[in-house]
Amino acid sequence: MSTQLTNKKLFSVEPPRSLLLSQLWTLQKAERHISKSSIEKLAQQHRLSEIEIEGVASFYHFFHKQISRQAYDLSEQ
Repeated sequence: MSTQLTNKKLFSVEPPRSLLLSQLWTLQKAERHISKSSIEKLAQQHRLSEIEIEGVASFYHFFHKQISRQAYDLSEQ
């Protein structure tokens, strides 16, 4: 049994992947776009590649890599 405990992580340090969309949305609202540096930070936090983060962000139409003239606030709907 002690062998099993040494091979398992007792406490996860990584943020759950379910937080990724929430974090992208928070960045989008704060900066009006998803910056390259934000993608790099999220990739490190989630232990994913930058391309994987960009893939998630590009899948949703309301995330922008450049500052958008139109602001979306879906939380008030």
